[in-house]
Amino acid sequence: MSKMPKIFYEDSIVFEFLLSMARLNCDEMIRGIHKQHPFRGHLKEDKEISKWVSETWPRLPDDIKELMNVFFSCESFFGLSFLPDIVQHEIRSTRDFMKYVSGLSEKEILRHFFNIVYCPELRDRSSLEVDEVIEKLSLDDKETLMFISQSTFYSASEKAKLFDFFTSREKMKEDFTYLLQWYNENVFSEIEEHARKKQREALEQLKENVDKGGMNYLKDMQCYVSQLHYLRAKEIRLGASAYIGAGKTVFGRKHAEMPAETLIIYGHERLPFPFATRDSMEKVAQTFSPLSNVNTIKVLREVLGQRKLLVDVVRQTKLAIKEVSDHISSLESAKLVRTYIEDGEYYVEADIEKVSKIVNNALEKVLKIEAEE
Repeated sequence: MSKMPKIFYEDSIVFEFLLSMARLNCDEMIRGIHKQHPFRGHLKEDKEISKWVSETWPRLPDDIKELMNVFFSCESFFGLSFLPDIVQHEIRSTRDFMKYVSGLSEKEILRHFFNIVYCPELRDRSSLEVDEVIEKLSLDDKETLMFISQSTFYSASEKAKLFDFFTSREKMKEDFTYLLQWYNENVFSEIEEHARKKQREALEQLKENVDKGGMNYLKDMQCYVSQLHYLRAKEIRLGASAYIGAGKTVFGRKHAEMPAETLIIYGHERLPFPFATRDSMEKVAQTFSPLSNVNTIKVLREVLGQRKLLVDVVRQTKLAIKEVSDHISSLESAKLVRTYIEDGEYYVEADIEKVSKIVNNALEKVLKIEAEE
């Protein structure tokens, strides 16, 4: 069994406050995880949460739905960039969290949003250096547009949101704080106690599972293992949330002045997955599943027989960073590629002989079954 890092468990209700907004805006995407390999047939959906979403979303005003799609979009999740702050500043209540956000400058909020954007030029820079970049960009709309277009790897719609944040910083802060306040008063206050109860139950289950399975349990919990390098951290802070279902969210401390630790919050529907029994045919399906997607094959071909930086794969395939990450995740679940961190850089590689062996073995199993039938 792998050596365990130091584990801390986090139970602030503010996690559920933010993640429940993400669930409302991205319910279809989160529920869709159940249909993906390797989860298909091994996860049980929380009908209570699904019912809450179906009843709550229709009654939200249009302006609130629009703001949720800005700050909790299913691609960037800008609003979730504050999850590490809940740990770092020991924020225990929604009231204290809103007070904390209100006390931040527009520049500080922009820095948070940039921490969640895949932008190689800002990775590993100190907060002061990021602030200097933000200040420089804020003085020139044309330079801002060029920087966002060329240096961030998101879809055009997400890049447009970032540009609006820069060019209308005061409005960005006003909109975000208004969304938090309205949601807390009109939605979350009604479910807070129940949300706290479900969070405690999920966290207790997570603790028991980690005690039982150790580091191997955490690795199996990742499943989409493009984030597995975070498990090399000396400290891991774990949380469990009812609202992200079978999903998960991972934050690594990236800047030099921050502690070397990782925050991982798992959806409670995912918690039993590592103990699920999977037969050989499921493993065969897991091998062939990513190879049925043209863009996944395109990503595999980019790294076949070599290693490449993730950012170079994004550039060469001309796909959005989220899409490339999803393709790499499915390939790694099938053991067709490997990802790792080296000198602070994120690499992807695929060994031709290993890929050929895995695919041929899977095909042989299929042919053997057909022959037996």
